[in-house]
Amino acid sequence: MNEPTDQRNSGFGLGLLMGVCVGAGVVLWLAPRMTAEIRGRAAESLDGLAETASTAYRQTAARVGETVDGINRKARDIRNAAAG
Repeated sequence: MNEPTDQRNSGFGLGLLMGVCVGAGVVLWLAPRMTAEIRGRAAESLDGLAETASTAYRQTAARVGETVDGINRKARDIRNAAAG
């Protein structure tokens, strides 16, 4: 009576072991591809972020320069008006 149960248990154990081996093989096969893909996506995101930051810096620098020039013109006008 124990023989059919033992065969079922050993069959389950063998199937489980084979499933683990196949799963591990698939993970090892796909891992380098996934890692390279993730690395590529991260690099693209960083490139986009660097470009966005560079653009924002240039725009801010231009605005600050324009503001400083405007303040200098107003100060010059006030000085000339006071001297004149």
